[in-house]
Amino acid sequence: MSDVRIPASLRRRLGATVYDGLLLVALWMSTTLVTVVVSDALGLPRPPELLRALLMLVAFAFFGWSWTHGGQTLGGRAWKLRVETPDGNLINWPTAMLRFVAGITWIPLGIIWSFSSEDRRALHDVIAGTRVVKALDEKAP
Repeated sequence: MSDVRIPASLRRRLGATVYDGLLLVALWMSTTLVTVVVSDALGLPRPPELLRALLMLVAFAFFGWSWTHGGQTLGGRAWKLRVETPDGNLINWPTAMLRFVAGITWIPLGIIWSFSSEDRRALHDVIAGTRVVKALDEKAP
């Protein structure tokens, strides 16, 4: 892959975030429904801490799998964005975990950071050593 990749604009990143947020809410609703139905059927308690941990695990599984398998979430595909290493490769699971944790921990600061960053990287990208770029059109010659 070439290092001459165009960094993603904040507008594109926020657009992809909205798409991914809607999908994540649907995943969380489905997870909660299954958890409630199964726990009620088996007469098990539903501690809220356990549900919160499960929902975070679902969120990480969604983002982590997307970033490590193609570099694009559904929102990233729609907005033609790709998460990658500085040399253009896919990120690995430990990097995905670091990016995820840094992202949910520093959301407001990460957005502000991207305004002042020359290469438009958000704070969680700097921490994880990743970048978000415009995806190349695979059908182009």
